[in-house]
Amino acid sequence: MTVFNYITPIIYWLLVISWLFIFVFYLRRIINDKFKDKLLNLLFIILCFDSFRTLTESTYFGVWYTSLSGLISIDYYNFLAQPEIVFIPKIVNLN
Repeated sequence: MTVFNYITPIIYWLLVISWLFIFVFYLRRIINDKFKDKLLNLLFIILCFDSFRTLTESTYFGVWYTSLSGLISIDYYNFLAQPEIVFIPKIVNLN
């Protein structure tokens, strides 16, 4: 295996961890109702949706590539390659 078979999944999973942290950060800001400014709350809601979209996409492609590279079971790739499963990140990406 080349070094890229390891680096690419590591980068995907670092992206997943980073976007999960960002999503939780925005979600906590929305739930923590300290902000009385409606525009600021709207901005946090929009950023929360965007971070959720990116988190979903990174998780999907991270699992897909990691299984394709052979680091985890190929069954994940076979599951994610089904048309009804491919539809999920595409519909989330429309937001």
